[in-house]
Amino acid sequence: TTLQVEGTVLAISGNNTNGGESYIRDGGWPQIPPLPSYGNSDDGPILQYQSFVYAKDATDVRIVGSGTIDGQGDWWWANQRNRSVVVSGRPNLIQFVNCTNVEITGVTLRDSPFWCLHPVYCTNVHIHHMSIRSRMYAPNSDGHVMN
Repeated sequence: TTLQVEGTVLAISGNNTNGGESYIRDGGWPQIPPLPSYGNSDDGPILQYQSFVYAKDATDVRIVGSGTIDGQGDWWWANQRNRSVVVSGRPNLIQFVNCTNVEITGVTLRDSPFWCLHPVYCTNVHIHHMSIRSRMYAPNSDGHVMN
């Protein structure tokens, strides 16, 4: 499966989508348990919103192109402790769980609500010729977390 990114792809947030805040708050965005090896989300002992781009138990997954995936982190950072709006832990921008033959190349990842790129329990992962842009004050928006 290949995700071809040209131009800018915007993740849903409370300030770029009509009804985005209520969609997130009222359960429209999938919520998943933290990974077993983590125990809790870094945002607390709560569920975590599923990543904007997410794959589990997949083979031959690619994200390619010259475009940008923008996580719209501003809204998430401003509301991370407001449990009446953000009821679960902030989502990663991209997360692959237990995947094989993963490639990410050419794209720019920007303003992730939480970790930008998180391949976990994966094998044969190739990440190259890409950029990660994160603001200095953005909480826990680590660029690349390999587990």
